[in-house]
Amino acid sequence: EIGNLVEMINNLKLNMNSLSSTIPSELGNLGKMDTGFYLSSNKLCNEVPTEVQALSDNMFAWAVKSYTSIGTTCGWVHDNRFPDVGSTSTTDIAFHYRDLTGSIPTEFGVLTEVTEMDLSMNRLRNTIPTQLSNLVKMEIIDLSMNAIGGQVPSELGQLSSASSVSLKYNSKLKGAIPSQLGNLVTVKMLDLSKNSLSMAIPSQLGSLSTLKEYIKLQSNKLSTTIPTEMGNLVLLEFSFGLHVNFLSGPIPTELG
Repeated sequence: EIGNLVEMINNLKLNMNSLSSTIPSELGNLGKMDTGFYLSSNKLCNEVPTEVQALSDNMFAWAVKSYTSIGTTCGWVHDNRFPDVGSTSTTDIAFHYRDLTGSIPTEFGVLTEVTEMDLSMNRLRNTIPTQLSNLVKMEIIDLSMNAIGGQVPSELGQLSSASSVSLKYNSKLKGAIPSQLGNLVTVKMLDLSKNSLSMAIPSQLGSLSTLKEYIKLQSNKLSTTIPTEMGNLVLLEFSFGLHVNFLSGPIPTELG
C-alpha cells in the first residue's frame, strides 16, 4: 500500500513499466513529496484522481500522462478503425458509411457513457457483441446495413434508455426475435426489417408501451400467428410493418 508511505519527501518513480488499471487515489496521501512524481510510460487508464493531481502543485517534476492511456476507459483496447473512441468522456460512436470491416469490438462494452452508436452502412460482420448491453445510457443504436450475422442477443433487452433500435438490412441475422426486447421500456422506434429472422413474433413486444413511431419486422421469415398483444401498442402512429413474412392465421381483432 504505497499510499501509506506518508513520510516520503523525495520522489516516487514507477515510470517505464507495464502498470495497468487506475491510479490509486491513496497516492494523494504522499503530500510531503516535492521532488518528482513519475508514472509515465505505463498502461494506466481512466483519469488522474483529484487527490493525486493535487500533488502536482508542489512537485518539481510531474510526469504522469505522457506515454500512457490516461484518459482512456479501463478495458478499452485501441482500435485504429475507431479513432478518438475509448476516452472516458466518449458519449457517441458515430462511424456510419466508413467502409468499415471486421467485427464490432467487444470492448465497446466498457464505454458506459455512450448515448449513441451509429455503425450503419458499413461492412461489419460476425455477431453483435453481448457486451453492448452494458451501455445502459445508450439512447440510439443503429447497426443497419452491414453484414452482421448470428442471432439478436437477448441482452439487448437491457438497454433501458434506448429510444431507437435499428438492425435492419443484415441479411445474415437469423433466429428468433428475443422476447427480452419487450423490456425496452423507453423505445419509440424498432426496426428489425430486411433480415432472416424466423419463428414466432414474441408476444412480449406488445409490452412496448412507449412505441410511438414504428415497429418494422417486414421482409423476414417470421411464422405462425400475429400475437394479439400487438394490439396493446396504442401509441403507435406511423408504421406497423409485418409484410413479406410467413405469417398465418386470422388478423387479431385487437389491432383495431
